[in-house]
Amino acid sequence: MKKRKNFKSKKSLPYGFKMKRRQKYPRIVLFSYRASKNTPNKTKKIAHNYSYKNFSYSISYGANFSKSLFWGTQFNKVTCRYCQFNNAKFFAVTFINCNFRGCKFKGALFQNCLFKHCKFSKSSFLYAKFNHTFFVGNRPQKIKCKNLPNEIDVEEVKFLRDLSPKGLKIFLTKENIIRLRQEYSTAEIADGVNLMRCKRIEVKDLSYLFKFINLAHNQKINRYCSDVIKP
Repeated sequence: MKKRKNFKSKKSLPYGFKMKRRQKYPRIVLFSYRASKNTPNKTKKIAHNYSYKNFSYSISYGANFSKSLFWGTQFNKVTCRYCQFNNAKFFAVTFINCNFRGCKFKGALFQNCLFKHCKFSKSSFLYAKFNHTFFVGNRPQKIKCKNLPNEIDVEEVKFLRDLSPKGLKIFLTKENIIRLRQEYSTAEIADGVNLMRCKRIEVKDLSYLFKFINLAHNQKINRYCSDVIKP
């Protein structure tokens, strides 16, 4: 018996109508919304944990993300206009081509973050703290932050890239290694890479390495303490 061929059925549209063009970048519905003054706090996303969430290509107007946690959250071409990030905490976040027009970051904490070519018109960073955080391109006014250094030993970059697995090599660029070296030594970074290789962690972002460097450091301290306490 002959097998029937599977033909793809095309939807027929009424006369005068055209098929809707597919959006170039898929919009993330969860983070693309408008918030009014009468919106309750539950829908304003206050004090939520957004660790490892993807905000890329999202559009938010008047949203309130105050007291929220952002660890390794992806911010790529994000538009946040007149949003509130008061007392929020950002750890190992890379902001790329983001627009923070009119946003408020009062009392926010930025640890090991990087801003690349972002817009900060009419934004406020009053009492915000920046620890090992750097800016490339535009930077907000009245903020004392260093630009990302450019110089690093070539052999050091080669050593870390050869040591790391394939999934991590993509993120261990010269720029990211400079970020890591501002807080950690080469030996501490190597310990974090080795711990990730032992646990076979699938790396999706540089923020994973920040976490495992701290884990490897804590394990060393625990081993040292246990050896000292032994009779």
